[in-house]
Amino acid sequence: MDIQEIRNLENLIGYQFADKALLTQAVTHPSLGSGKSDYSHNQRLEFLGDSVLGSVLASWIFAQFPEDKEGELSKKKAMLARGSHLATIARSIKLEKFVKASPSEFCKETGFRDSLLEDAIEAIIGAVFLDGGYDNARKVIMMWIPLFKETLKGSSSSFNPKGKLQEYLQAKSKKCRINYRTISEVGPDHKKEFTVELIYNGRILGKGIGASKRSAEENAAQIALAQTHEN
Repeated sequence: MDIQEIRNLENLIGYQFADKALLTQAVTHPSLGSGKSDYSHNQRLEFLGDSVLGSVLASWIFAQFPEDKEGELSKKKAMLARGSHLATIARSIKLEKFVKASPSEFCKETGFRDSLLEDAIEAIIGAVFLDGGYDNARKVIMMWIPLFKETLKGSSSSFNPKGKLQEYLQAKSKKCRINYRTISEVGPDHKKEFTVELIYNGRILGKGIGASKRSAEENAAQIALAQTHEN
């Protein structure tokens, strides 16, 4: 990017870089340097930014919803960290104008794919963290609070954690076997409490508790979703 582009993007994200090359790297998709092993792109920054974002979201949600149990907190975190939401943030700050990627990654009708924009947002967070530390990265993320609140207000009822988890895991591996196993059922008939384990390819990925088997399964999926975004 030239210096004017860098300044414009810095203004949009609310942070001025000491190392401008980090910002350029953050918006450079691997496809631009396809076949070049030493090309500087944003994958490593994306990895870092994903972890920083998860930490900031967890802290904010924990403070905002003091009455919520773990399952509900995990559900909210998963909603805010999912790719489509991050892509919405990217589009809200007009990030598409600054992303550097192969022309094959761009569609005239829809623009860049959600996953590409998600990666760029996470990479920018990672770049801010490296350049200015955790507090500055948190300030950048907190600028998107209105979008966080709108998403939580409008999407919580339609969010499908079991479907989202299956979609995520199937994208990672063709062999995707998800089972929900009820391991306990306690309490009187009018006030049951179910505990369910979520098993993925033979491994326990999450455990949820709910007033019905369905809600326990959803809570287990929410916890597993949150963990997949942290790992």
